[in-house]
Amino acid sequence: MNIVGIIQARVSSKRLPAKMMLLLYNKPIIEWVVRRVCKSKLLNQVVVALPDSKENDIIEYFLKSLDIDIEIFRGSENDVLKRYYDVANKYNADIIVRICADNPFICPEVIDYIVNFFKQNQPCDYVYCDTNFYPDGIGGEVISYQVLKKLIDLDKDIYRREHCCKYILDNPESFIIKIPPPPSKIGFLQIKKLDIDTFTDYVALWRYGINIEDSCEEIIKKVLKTMKEC
Repeated sequence: MNIVGIIQARVSSKRLPAKMMLLLYNKPIIEWVVRRVCKSKLLNQVVVALPDSKENDIIEYFLKSLDIDIEIFRGSENDVLKRYYDVANKYNADIIVRICADNPFICPEVIDYIVNFFKQNQPCDYVYCDTNFYPDGIGGEVISYQVLKKLIDLDKDIYRREHCCKYILDNPESFIIKIPPPPSKIGFLQIKKLDIDTFTDYVALWRYGINIEDSCEEIIKKVLKTMKEC
């Protein structure tokens, strides 16, 4: 079974332009995400899916300069659903893990946890880290190739296709959706947000003193410690 992690990234963010290349503790956000995702033990392939517009060349050039075993794919700018589908076809994916590139503290342990949950809880179409139980920014979404292929035909809404799997959440009666319970030993519920949407989010992440090699448990402990001190 081929499990492919697909990291969607682009330069043109409306709320925080070029955030992929902003430095966090001396490394660009995109490097944080890629290096951490590549520590997953269950992903057979990691692909960074970029739009094919010229402005995104800078991300591709930077990633190719790193000593990381990843693939780079260029596809549709706004039809993110098709970009995922094209990647899945090219790399013969059976299971796809969707990862957003504005999650520098993405946890490989959580990726492996939700992949195992997906495999062990069949039948299942879609698994995601509900932000009622997980901090936004440490996990991802898991979907089978067959369901992704179905979405290509079902979802005709241009706006929604930009958000890839939103059709599933908008039509829950048509899919088997499961939410993995958060690991009990880690205080996920006390933390709401660890991703980067705005400059305020970006500044906030500097407070925690996170190292790019930190485990999920170490990250949560540092964030909780900083929250108590503030």
